[in-house]
Amino acid sequence: ATVLADLADSYAMLDEAVQARALLAEVAAAAREQGPIARSVAETWEHLGDRRAALSWIAVALTKGFPRDEIEAAPGLRALCADPRYRAAVGHASG
Repeated sequence: ATVLADLADSYAMLDEAVQARALLAEVAAAAREQGPIARSVAETWEHLGDRRAALSWIAVALTKGFPRDEIEAAPGLRALCADPRYRAAVGHASG
């Protein structure tokens, strides 16, 4: 699942959205259970320009114990972390 999530992100960065979304669908079940994969999925959705999906997956990653400081240090998630909706996702995941 980790490799597929990384491949999805590569496709997203190459503007191959159809392939990226197909791979995201394949890893969704694993991402719901594993914080690191959920974080990768969130970053891929961010690269695809779907902030709503990215925020949703960030909330999953946080709920599964992925460190908030690592999310906030990720260059690919800077814009997402600056979004006011991120604070709401953080509050929901930690409350």
